[in-house]
Amino acid sequence: MTLERLPDQSQINAVAIFLGVPSPDSLLVEADTLPGQEGDGGQGPKRSIILRGAEIIGGTLDILLPLPPERRGSERILVERAPDGDSYFRRMTFRDIELELEQATLRAPGQRGERFEVSRLSMTGEVWPEPFRVTEVEGDIRREGGRLVADFKRFGLAGSQVSGQADVRWGGAEGIRLAFRGDADPLSLEDIFFLEDRLPAGRARGPFGLDLDDDGFALSFQDTELDSELGQITAQGTLAFGDGIEFGDLALGLTGVDLAVTDPWVSDTLPLRGFLDGDLLLAGTLDELELTGRVNLTEPDSVGSMSAAVDGVDGLVVFV
Repeated sequence: MTLERLPDQSQINAVAIFLGVPSPDSLLVEADTLPGQEGDGGQGPKRSIILRGAEIIGGTLDILLPLPPERRGSERILVERAPDGDSYFRRMTFRDIELELEQATLRAPGQRGERFEVSRLSMTGEVWPEPFRVTEVEGDIRREGGRLVADFKRFGLAGSQVSGQADVRWGGAEGIRLAFRGDADPLSLEDIFFLEDRLPAGRARGPFGLDLDDDGFALSFQDTELDSELGQITAQGTLAFGDGIEFGDLALGLTGVDLAVTDPWVSDTLPLRGFLDGDLLLAGTLDELELTGRVNLTEPDSVGSMSAAVDGVDGLVVFV
């Protein structure tokens, strides 16, 4: 199945099927502003279209959205040439779909967009250059204009189990925007290597947020616990990835953290080796990094540890 809006069409094909009358493109209308049909007094359709107990086995869904010219050269998204040969689509493909719907309300009086009560969903997604696998989903999803809002009881990846709310928006030069707020129990960092493969292997537990668009993504932490072979970290604040890395008042509580965790992020390996315990606050970028805190460094071949006060731009380290 393909959901698409060709450059010369006024609305996406699925909307044309279910609304049956010309209306502003549902993929370009802002959330909660879909108009009612002509002559209905703005109250929406008078009839309902409801599916109960529907299933999809081994399905494939292609979503094709018109792509602004300035996005055609992006390496972060999947691009496909349109049939006219001159314009381009942003392509998102979901394969191996296994879906069980308790109920899907495609149309109802007073309802804008569609509502889906998902009891089971698994699939492989191709949205960015690296595919990802969703192993299980349970929750409620609704579409309102150029917006998809979901309340997930369970959202599973290969090694992850999270719950929370997602808000997905699309259309215009900004492309796809995702905001997720929820809890991880756990979130395997390997499951988001398709976004950034320099993250350390490990697991996060507790409240977290993910904001993602075509230019990068940001992780936000609320006393989130990160556990890996390179040590344990408790994090509060934001870590953003785009053309570079930016720290948004990221407070870290460190327990036995191996300095090797920094190796993927720096051009030259740090001259020190060992393990850190203590607290750090990071702000800014790697080029203009502000560090404050106090840590203890234990070198692998030493007895005892050194205490360091860290303060200032680029991290002036004072051992005492």
